[in-house]
Amino acid sequence: MIRQFEEADKKIKHVESWKLINKITGRKEGKKCIAKEKSKEHRIQKLFTHFQNLLSKKPVRKRAEVEIEPILQDILIEDGNFTMEDLKKAKKILRDGKQAGPANIPSEILKHCGFNDIILELANTFLNH
Repeated sequence: MIRQFEEADKKIKHVESWKLINKITGRKEGKKCIAKEKSKEHRIQKLFTHFQNLLSKKPVRKRAEVEIEPILQDILIEDGNFTMEDLKKAKKILRDGKQAGPANIPSEILKHCGFNDIILELANTFLNH
């Protein structure tokens, strides 16, 4: 069953994968959420009506909204592009010998290889687009 699960996972067959996991672990399958309507068109119309009613109603307020005064008003927060100073501060946090992040780039490369201009340009491209 484990081999079957691995094959189903490779083929991205999620339903089959979960059925095998449930069999292997002895967990019972949950209730199936199948609409009782007989035709596809009727199910679609019922879902459409449900969401139309749900989304067209005005929200119900259970209690009066209270104006909340800001606590910290004098905080300067930069909202422009990243600067070289920002990058240097971020690089100080990086530790050598730690596991690479999601991009599989070791921190030593980011920290010591002199790619500051490229990293800064890439970070600002991501920020702006």
